[in-house]
Amino acid sequence: MDNVKERMDIYFDKEAPSIVVDVKEYRNGYNNIRKRGGRIRAFTEITRENLRYCKELMNLVDDLRHLDGVRGGIAISEKEYMATTVLQESAPLTEVIYSSVREVVEQGQYIFDTLWSTATPAEQKIKELEEGVEHPVIQVITDTRTSISLAFDLIGSARHEILIMFASAKTFLLAADANTLNHYQKALQRGINLTILVPVYDDSKKDFNWAGRDGYVHDDDDEHAKDEYSNGFVDVNEQVNKIRKKIPNANLIVTEKSSNTKITIMVVDNSKSMVWELKDDTLKDPYQAGGIATYSNIPSVASSYASIIDIIRKQTDLYEQLKDSKERLEMLNKQLESHNIIQQEFINIAAHELRTPIQPILGLSEIALARNEKILDRDDPQLKETLEVITRNAKRLHRLTDDILDVTRIDSKILKLNKESVDIDEVIDDVIDDFRNKVDHTSEKQVKIVKMIKDHSNKSKYDAGSPNVTKLICDKNRVMQIISNLISNAIKFSSKNETITISKEVGKNNKSIVISVIDKGSGIDPDIFPRLFSKFSTRSNHGTGLGLYICKNLVEAQGGRIWAQDNKDGPGATFSFCLPIDYPN
Repeated sequence: MDNVKERMDIYFDKEAPSIVVDVKEYRNGYNNIRKRGGRIRAFTEITRENLRYCKELMNLVDDLRHLDGVRGGIAISEKEYMATTVLQESAPLTEVIYSSVREVVEQGQYIFDTLWSTATPAEQKIKELEEGVEHPVIQVITDTRTSISLAFDLIGSARHEILIMFASAKTFLLAADANTLNHYQKALQRGINLTILVPVYDDSKKDFNWAGRDGYVHDDDDEHAKDEYSNGFVDVNEQVNKIRKKIPNANLIVTEKSSNTKITIMVVDNSKSMVWELKDDTLKDPYQAGGIATYSNIPSVASSYASIIDIIRKQTDLYEQLKDSKERLEMLNKQLESHNIIQQEFINIAAHELRTPIQPILGLSEIALARNEKILDRDDPQLKETLEVITRNAKRLHRLTDDILDVTRIDSKILKLNKESVDIDEVIDDVIDDFRNKVDHTSEKQVKIVKMIKDHSNKSKYDAGSPNVTKLICDKNRVMQIISNLISNAIKFSSKNETITISKEVGKNNKSIVISVIDKGSGIDPDIFPRLFSKFSTRSNHGTGLGLYICKNLVEAQGGRIWAQDNKDGPGATFSFCLPIDYPN
């Protein structure tokens, strides 16, 4: 410490604060560094046991932070490096590693700076300890036994409510094999509200691979069950119902098989959550069937998962109500069947679109959070790829949310428009520029987007037939949305390096401008064509089938019209819409 002139960076384990405070030589050494104008940064593991020492240590250093699990200690000055692995409370160091080699000092400084950037300010950690507030955590757990053990602890700590949505019926039975029923029963005895969602298993088909498992619940006097077991078959749904009898006070809801996911979600008291990846639910060992898990004590994360479970529960309740009302609604049967089909398609598509991005967002966001600003300034292809995946999936969820909101506004007749005089050429150019940037910087299909203005001769500047007529009466943002949707649709059905053309011309009635998006893709599916602009009309594996429905309603709300046709002079399709011209005066 006597050689420190400008700075000393130091970290040590939870025993060290008492050494610095109680050992006179260390305390004086810290004070002398600061008297000489030197600056001291330090971090350690702040615990309830060393809280008193850490508060005193804050007066001896310029900046103190907390980091979980610190072991040993390292000190670095401008030219010196020292490390130790043996620290005892209120006792001076007995063994150290010392070096003044520049490379060693630089390496030690890098290690310190890396850990420093992830550490928590001491004031925040002290407040958490004194007020009983937990530090926000998102933890990735790769060992299934560890994650299940943590889940049991969470169930035991619940005060009000536990929500669980299983990935499949078999996953629910696997959990029963892992002694989960015992924890459920204890929670129910404490008066905890327990809600469990279990997807129905493949229309009650019997499963051969699961027969003869110790975890199954069967009655000794059930001859039918005995016969099934002797034949090597088991009815999975029947087993679910038998387990229901073991926890009669639980709200066990059997959902439609469309809610089968690849993840199991648990939310405790709307403040803590766990999510498990389903690896293979055909395995007999419940600890092998599960994959990576994530734990979070962030209330906003937990409430988001609780909302997903609540949505599935309400959908299930609605489905049950519709089934119970079938006889009373016989006269509306055809209409109801059509509604159920559309609703089922929407649930399948929405579940797929929402479900697919959730796992990479959870896993990859944890990786991104572990990185620090210093690494961000370096060339790190892996981090760059990680952040791109997160951004791409986040945008995908954002677009889906916007579409659902627009459909809700349209169906509820509360869609609001901000009509004004708009230069349509500028709008088209902006949209094309946006897509060119998007194509250049993402992994989407490489396509060429061009603009074409169809001219009519012998027309004056403000005549309706002149290409100089560019003003429309419309909502600029909504028109950009319409054109963007049509271009996205064209890209989806175009091959790589194809050209997509955006054309503008004056309509035959001289009162409107027609904008068309022309692609050279596969054309319009004849089965889809009659309901092309209806909700959920799609044959694509990606998308919800809401885009064209939204476009149609946005165009018509602005006094326009939209239509589509296959190209007459080659492959592909043309989607067109027209909007009123804004004439001067």
